[in-house]
Amino acid sequence: MMTLPAPWNPLLAVALCGGLLLLVGSAGALLAAEKRIRPESWLNAALTVALAGYAAFWAGIFHPAFGRFFSWFALAAAAATCWRMRRPGAAWLRAHRDLLLVGALVAVGYGATLYLFPAPTWSTGAASRFLADMPGDNELPRVFTEVVSSGNPTRVLGGDWLTSDRPPLQTGIALLTWPVLRTLGFDLDTACAATGLWLQLLWIPALHLLLRSLGVDSRRATAVVAALAFTGFLLFNSVYVWPKLAAAAFVVIAFVEWFLRPATSDETEIRFRYVRAGTCAGCAWLLHGGVTFALLALVPFVFAAWRRWRSWLWAGLAFIVLALPWLAYQRGYAPPGNRLVKWHIAGVIPPDSRSVGQALHDSYAKIGWSGAWDARCKNLAMLFGGSWSSLVNAGPSRAPLSRRVDDQYFPLRTAALWWLALGALPFWAVRQWRTNFAQREAGRNHGLTFGWLAGTCVAWVALMFFPNEAFTHQGSYTVQLLLLGLLAAWAVLAHPLVFATIAAIQAVEFAFTWLPPGRGIVTPLSGAAAAVTLASGLGLIYLIVTRLVGAKPNQPLPDAAAAPAAPPKPQWRDRFFTPTLLWGAVVIAILFARRPEMFLHPQLWAEDGPIFFLQADTCGLGALQTPYGGYHHFLLRLIAAAAAGLDARWIPAAYLTASLTTVLMLGAAIFSPRIDLPRRAACFVAIALLPHSGEVFGNLANLQWLSALGLVWLLLARDAATPRQSASDALLAVVVGLTGIFSILLTPLFVWRAWRRKSRSSALLAVLVALTASVQAWTVLHSPAAPPGIEAFTVGSAAWFTGYRLTASLLLPATWAEHLPRAGLITLGVATVLALLATAVVPGPRRDFRLLVVASLLAVVMATIFRARHELSVFAGLRDGDRYLFVPKVLAVWLLVGGWSGLGWIRWSTGVASGLALLATLAAWRYDPLKDYQWSQYARRIQAGEAVTGIPINPGMTFDHPGRP
Repeated sequence: MMTLPAPWNPLLAVALCGGLLLLVGSAGALLAAEKRIRPESWLNAALTVALAGYAAFWAGIFHPAFGRFFSWFALAAAAATCWRMRRPGAAWLRAHRDLLLVGALVAVGYGATLYLFPAPTWSTGAASRFLADMPGDNELPRVFTEVVSSGNPTRVLGGDWLTSDRPPLQTGIALLTWPVLRTLGFDLDTACAATGLWLQLLWIPALHLLLRSLGVDSRRATAVVAALAFTGFLLFNSVYVWPKLAAAAFVVIAFVEWFLRPATSDETEIRFRYVRAGTCAGCAWLLHGGVTFALLALVPFVFAAWRRWRSWLWAGLAFIVLALPWLAYQRGYAPPGNRLVKWHIAGVIPPDSRSVGQALHDSYAKIGWSGAWDARCKNLAMLFGGSWSSLVNAGPSRAPLSRRVDDQYFPLRTAALWWLALGALPFWAVRQWRTNFAQREAGRNHGLTFGWLAGTCVAWVALMFFPNEAFTHQGSYTVQLLLLGLLAAWAVLAHPLVFATIAAIQAVEFAFTWLPPGRGIVTPLSGAAAAVTLASGLGLIYLIVTRLVGAKPNQPLPDAAAAPAAPPKPQWRDRFFTPTLLWGAVVIAILFARRPEMFLHPQLWAEDGPIFFLQADTCGLGALQTPYGGYHHFLLRLIAAAAAGLDARWIPAAYLTASLTTVLMLGAAIFSPRIDLPRRAACFVAIALLPHSGEVFGNLANLQWLSALGLVWLLLARDAATPRQSASDALLAVVVGLTGIFSILLTPLFVWRAWRRKSRSSALLAVLVALTASVQAWTVLHSPAAPPGIEAFTVGSAAWFTGYRLTASLLLPATWAEHLPRAGLITLGVATVLALLATAVVPGPRRDFRLLVVASLLAVVMATIFRARHELSVFAGLRDGDRYLFVPKVLAVWLLVGGWSGLGWIRWSTGVASGLALLATLAAWRYDPLKDYQWSQYARRIQAGEAVTGIPINPGMTFDHPGRP
């Protein structure tokens, strides 16, 4: 058995299963296409996997040894085929790159989410991680696999259930991969669950195909399915590996193939399409019998297309060929095989010998017409069950378990906040009416899809025997896939911005509802699983944004492969927007890995509570002009005022969002073409990789240190070339200049910059920064003076501070820096200042850039020394006051990463120093954990208007709040 700890062992199994299934599917698709890449060739791959798994099941039933031989042979043959056709295979992978990437991110992300709070096995974790008291249905494929692979001829699956009561296809696909995973040391539960996860993820290409048939172009369809991954219903039913999602996906594919494809006159192509769709319907029925409701709802559609009766005969023949072996098994080997049918539509739970027809007659004779009608009415009401009010009140303090129950059990409630897309429906309808006829055909597809959705609900409600039993898992998941597909399509077709807004809101609801632990879970949070979950989520967000931005106008689903278009010319988003998103995701992932509780349990920090939150509540907008600490914090006050309208429980999350948004805006500034910053990505990532206490991130109190880098950016950037740039520069200068004392420190540099450039834009910036500096200076001079310290200030103490808190703490692990002798630190401080001055004045490339960076760095350091000149000993602990050194450390790293000279020994020395800084970070990777003070409990009382005293916040402070009116 594999000995890797959770979540690496199950995630490795997921990766291996994905590779094996991709190998088999690719071989089938390449053979079917005869080296011709088709837009829907992924469907050939999916059917190849399904049929190979079905064959593996019957081979195992014949004899376990023969079954194992067949699995090895099928995988070897697939590998040989892919190797022989590797060139078209590479083209096939490129053609399906987006779908494969979404599938990989979702598979890894869902697996890591399941193991955020590890359980002994995948099956037990899936049954308790999200919802309580789930049955063992997700273990049945594993039990059936064990029965077949062990050669046990028993007909009993467990308890009073027979093997004929559960369809065989998921078991067959597990048997296809099990010999390899068994050889590699994986246990059967992990192997079957990993295979089952990939099978359930068939909803990704199925919804992609449906969206394209509804008029969404391929790139935006990729963005939509990536966004739909942040839906709790899809998460739970993908990791809780009963085969309901996979069955629904196959039926949706069959529906698109039969009814939504563009018309063609090629009879051979039509016959092939109908046979393939019939095979999909057969695979769906072999996965789960609940799809019968959806198939029955297609009967009116079939009658409406009676002119294609020959094609329907071919489709029916394909279905029958697949179904007959299993029907023979049910009737001949383990009869009767009809227990679930009698249970749901006749109300007969214990096994008996009656036929389905006899059971129906007897059951309805007992309840009569009135009982049958009452049951139908109650089941219809169940479709709309659940707490709909929680859709508009899904904050972090509401019990996530109740929302999970609603998202999973009540059929129409499963769409969660995607219901907001109903508001976009009228706008899409108007746009649809104004389009040309070819695009109006997509509107017909919307009508057909909605009609099938309604027909499936009607068939479900009409056939279910028991009242109040129309729960989601009692029917076909086709309803949920069609509902999500239609809602998302209406949103993205109305406008991409509408879709992006709804997707963002749904992602927040998903995080608050499905990421916390379930009831009774006491295992600690897995940091590795949290990092993987965050990384996969950020990858999906990156895909969503890039595919939405780069999408073409909406087009209906093509019937044949289009000629490859010429590669587009690089646009601004490729040079600026895309790198910002990509490296922004990396920076957020690093911050999460260094302090995950900051994201999972946002908390107030220091002045967040008694200053910004409290004064925004009690003083309103008047707090904007209230100084604190002797100067103004305009940006921080502005954010606090904007957040004051939120529920008090959301305040820490709002402050965290503001901090992370500022980090991302810094990334956007770094990648801007207006600044000549070398190695931009490294400079951006360095903000999160600094050896630092981390106190500047995730809160409002220390946001001024992040925003100060915006003022430094203005100092380094080229002059504005457009009115928009001039306006944004002016706004940034005023807002940041009134936030902290940095405008006072940097005003001389802005004046020198204006004198050096002699441009109107630089002069305007210098004037604005000087005005904000005068406001801050006047406030400082008219504020009460701080009590004098007791220490004598010396040049030696200033050099000690520079060498210790800037250089040693940046390049050495904390324990090493703290044990260096004071004389050595003084020497290091003097050497640091001399090196910085040399960096600024030595001729060479980017001399003005180096001069401004060094001057800004030294200005902040000298201001810190001056402020604490009589109490520098408080900085003896590296975690004390580390925020004061954040900006100097960032600027120092920018100088090191940039390699400011072309001389070899300077490039070598700056590279060594950069490596030392990285090693110092790795030596103290985790920031000090934040204590969870259960803010929501106090916030609930504040929101109720109760005066609360002694509210604890990090880092060990308390404050009082009079309660909100």
